[in-house]
Amino acid sequence: MTGDITNIDFVDAIVNSTNKTLLTGKGVAGKIQQVGGKGLRDACRALKGCQYGQAKVTAGFDLPCKYVIHTVAMVDAGCRETEEILKDCYTNSLRAAIDYNVRSIVFPSIGTGFNSYPADVAAKIAVRTVKDFVALNPKAFDKIIWTFVDEETKKAYDSVLDESVEGKVKKDVGEADFEIKRAKRIEFCRKYIPALQMIDGDPVLKEACHNYSDHATELAHNSLFVFIYDYFMMEAYYSDMIVYDYKELVESSIMRDYVGHPDDEALEVLTSEEIIGWITWHFRRDHFVNGLLAQSSVANGYMLRMMKAYMKKENAEWLPLLMQKR
Repeated sequence: MTGDITNIDFVDAIVNSTNKTLLTGKGVAGKIQQVGGKGLRDACRALKGCQYGQAKVTAGFDLPCKYVIHTVAMVDAGCRETEEILKDCYTNSLRAAIDYNVRSIVFPSIGTGFNSYPADVAAKIAVRTVKDFVALNPKAFDKIIWTFVDEETKKAYDSVLDESVEGKVKKDVGEADFEIKRAKRIEFCRKYIPALQMIDGDPVLKEACHNYSDHATELAHNSLFVFIYDYFMMEAYYSDMIVYDYKELVESSIMRDYVGHPDDEALEVLTSEEIIGWITWHFRRDHFVNGLLAQSSVANGYMLRMMKAYMKKENAEWLPLLMQKR
């Protein structure tokens, strides 16, 4: 994809290709410092620099992402950009991401800006390094993507990504992959709709969800929130219930004003893919305001309603087969 990395709000972390001081930068690095604000600049200053190929992490501050992973591939006096440094930038950024429990990450084209490293060579190194890392850590990430400032760089990466048919580094989703996604989504809904319906029908559990706080040291019905956050939410990512273009799907839907409080009438006019976009919106909202998944989406029955609506659009039964026979 092409665009401004500082506007991306659907990943946990962005990668900043910067210089050894971490304090100044041109182009994309400068924009990240500018948008991140004083908090980001102070955090970078506290890190006291970073060596070539290494990676250090700060919060995102005024950026929409939770973290910024800073890595150094800049050419200073007396140091020439090398293939090994570029590999280290990607490898160490991914290692840092794992340390901070980052599940989704977006890279720029490291080294091809003011360093003038050839984009076609950088693309091969980048994709190969990330593929190798994912092969060794297959469950570490939900999504790894790149964003570019110009079409020429994007074309260089596209030519390499077109050749990649393994792991997370894949450019296009074909028809067969779409059917696999659909099957995973239906299986997810069948698994979790009965549990959400049980919560929706129990006033005590609904009240517990309404009163949930991620800051509480002791929670009544703690197992309920383990279910919501450690199972339901986490499995949603593995089951393709979370999509990157959810903002576009929400904005393009005719009933977009109802996304925060969906009712059956609004959901009826949506496509199945738009419903997935709305579901993603509810999951991602909790990323920015912790607790809203339980307090609002589950407690008010919104998630249950959306998942049932998705199954209806897909002409799929959500009841387990044993219950259907009755």
